[in-house]
Amino acid sequence: MRFLADNVGQLVNASKIVNTLKSEGVDTTVHTVNRYLDLLESGYLFYRARQYDIRGREYLRTNGKYFIIDTGLRRNAVGRKDGNYSNRLEDIVYVELLRRGYTVDIGKLNGTEIDFVARKLYISK
Repeated sequence: MRFLADNVGQLVNASKIVNTLKSEGVDTTVHTVNRYLDLLESGYLFYRARQYDIRGREYLRTNGKYFIIDTGLRRNAVGRKDGNYSNRLEDIVYVELLRRGYTVDIGKLNGTEIDFVARKLYISK
């Protein structure tokens, strides 16, 4: 949880998390890490933004980015840290877009990352 809270708005790769944990002497698997990520999302602590290939019009098979639901939880998990303001701002924008009723993904076009792909369905009467 601290890792995700400290890296909001960054692409998350379960294999890299496993490698880091193993280098610190923690024996785990990608399945276990993915399960924890799912639990943090279903426990309403983090939102997961899936990566969308704009040109191919399909979701990519990556883990995407995680955004913490409440910035106060981030501060509690990580403590007061200076720097990394762009990630915190990206988190605030993501949550605000959701609050305003958008479906929000992250995008990729020709290898370039797009921070937000926000879509809203309008129904005319």
